[in-house]
Amino acid sequence: MAKMTAPEVTISGQKIVLKVPQGETPERVNEIIALVEERLERVESRATKELPAHQVAILALLDLAGDYLSAKELTARFKSQVSERSEHLLKLLEGSRSSDDSRSV
Repeated sequence: MAKMTAPEVTISGQKIVLKVPQGETPERVNEIIALVEERLERVESRATKELPAHQVAILALLDLAGDYLSAKELTARFKSQVSERSEHLLKLLEGSRSSDDSRSV
């Protein structure tokens, strides 16, 4: 099992001890924290009234989950397109080989 480090960070005024897997770079951890803070701020700015911290966190989580699912769907479509194009290219190459083989006979 990978060893974990436990830096303390402050997000939305809350001190939190993170369990970070060994090998995870500080830059990536900072990037994740910045993304979470940005989403929390976005939710707070869209709210028509002041919300409790747990509701802001849930709404930010839903926002991130929506983005994750969109990215997952986009990735699946891209993989499908790459697969289709690869198959098409292989067929073209095989057809080219067949015509080359028939010419050399």
